[in-house]
Amino acid sequence: MRVPIDLVVLAYVIACPFLIRRNLPTLCVFRLLSGSPCPACGLTHAYAALLAGHLRESLRSHVFAVPVLIAVLLDLLVQARLMGRFNKQVMVERL
Repeated sequence: MRVPIDLVVLAYVIACPFLIRRNLPTLCVFRLLSGSPCPACGLTHAYAALLAGHLRESLRSHVFAVPVLIAVLLDLLVQARLMGRFNKQVMVERL
């Protein structure tokens, strides 16, 4: 069974407040190798702050955290609707 990447991202976003700890070493391979932050650096902190209700802190950590989260949620809704239509078509074809 293939798990949609959106569900993985959503699970990650929901788990962020429980995974985030201050002063931990960076896990970003790009940053470790280059010394520069990658485009995704700060997203974990941003999602944790957002889910804790701290919008300003979230926006300071990463400007695109809110738009990315909205895009992932919209994509999940679209996929759910498409899967519902697909399942109905399969049911009709089997009859």
